[in-house]
Amino acid sequence: MNFHQTIIEQLLIYKKTNPSFNFLTRQRSGKAKRFESGHWFQGNDDYAFVGLINATGGIYKTRSVGLVFKPKEYGFNCSLQVAFEGEKREELIGCYKKLISQIGGFDKKDSELFDKDLGKISHNFKYFKFIHV
Repeated sequence: MNFHQTIIEQLLIYKKTNPSFNFLTRQRSGKAKRFESGHWFQGNDDYAFVGLINATGGIYKTRSVGLVFKPKEYGFNCSLQVAFEGEKREELIGCYKKLISQIGGFDKKDSELFDKDLGKISHNFKYFKFIHV
């Protein structure tokens, strides 16, 4: 079992008590047969990108807004990412900018890539409280 499996299990548990919480899994397995290897989300053995809205992140080949999990000894580092490079629709770009502004605390990684550190999470997601941001 890889860490993608842990993440999907914990998100499904969270969703049972928070039914309005939605997330997106990987849509295609691809040549690497990602589903067969348990990679339920975009990413690989180094990270998992859990999409929160169904809009493309442009050149980043992820959803435009999502949670990024990186495995560590204690569990995971987690961040909220907003990516919209190549997006042409001004109203959508405006929504992303407003989201970034209202939540605050984002680091600008590229012209249209923003990342907000959400901290450390244990393997059992015991400290999975940031969803209410």
